[in-house]
Amino acid sequence: MTIFDIGYSLADYTDVDGIEFKINNPEDFPLSDSEWQFEIDVPEKFYNKNYKELMLKKI
Repeated sequence: MTIFDIGYSLADYTDVDGIEFKINNPEDFPLSDSEWQFEIDVPEKFYNKNYKELMLKKI
């Protein structure tokens, strides 16, 4: 797993229809060029999961 240095993002948002919005002019600003690499042991039970896909019902 690789995690890059924490930074921040800046963007303009435009309301499309009151529910959705559009992202305009996104920019990322890293705070440094650092890169961390480490390993995490995850129990096997997290790999063997059943997933259900839920959908929103339109009225």
